Amino acid sequence: MKWHSTHKKHKKKRTNRKKGVKISRIFALLNSKSDLVKSSSTSSDIIIERHKDPLELFGHVDLDDFARPTKNDTLFKEPLDYNDLSIIGRFVDRNDFMIISGFYDVAINSLQILKNKGVREKDSHIYPIIYNYRHYLELIIKQTIRYFRLAENEITNDEVGYESGHCLKKLWSILKTYLSKIEDVNQQETIAFDKLLNELNDIDENSFAFRYHCDKGKTIHDKIKLTISESKDISLSNLEVVMKKMHCYIEGISCLVYDRYKSYCEKNIK
Repeated sequence: MKWHSTHKKHKKKRTNRKKGVKISRIFALLNSKSDLVKSSSTSSDIIIERHKDPLELFGHVDLDDFARPTKNDTLFKEPLDYNDLSIIGRFVDRNDFMIISGFYDVAINSLQILKNKGVREKDSHIYPIIYNYRHYLELIIKQTIRYFRLAENEITNDEVGYESGHCLKKLWSILKTYLSKIEDVNQQETIAFDKLLNELNDIDENSFAFRYHCDKGKTIHDKIKLTISESKDISLSNLEVVMKKMHCYIEGISCLVYDRYKSYCEKNIK
């Protein structure tokens, strides 16, 4: 998949110049508890310092971060403290709202944190961030289509309400046909959202480019085809601003459609 903008030529190669110490070496030092000799030469003599504690050199090391699984471990365990509690499926039939909100929050919160990270994190974490945001858009568009079809009495409440598939452009095209029935929709905002959604869809049409580095093959011998074939510099601060704008627009559309559905329900109950 290629980006639309022309790739900059003769860019200076970015490198992460932070020097680190291999974890295996740290463990060796901790296990042996041997004295470390640190020397530095000056114009007149050599200063030798002995460190009995390796952590004086490397800082705090939490050994729990390097623990291995044991037979007594479980992933999903009831908490002992309420502040440690998260409930999966808390609202049962309203979990669609929770899931949609979760993907957006994770994307935005992670992006805000990422701006203060180093080069490696920025070039790595951007993939799950954009994937989570893209998946948020896919889910909320599908949900909005469903509620519109419920309001139009095209489906019943126990039916899914949308076809399978991940193409944002196709899903958005379906939703746009319904938006013409709502007077409160701002046409200029819709045009702007349409442009931005197509920009994302052109890069990742089927929710694959930010999850895998290459397209899936039909056989194990198929040649590798990169999902993103060339690099592009992007502004994280601009990405955050535009993501929030798109969020405000599509959430507004979703609310209008949900209100339409609730009005339909109230009329039919009476």
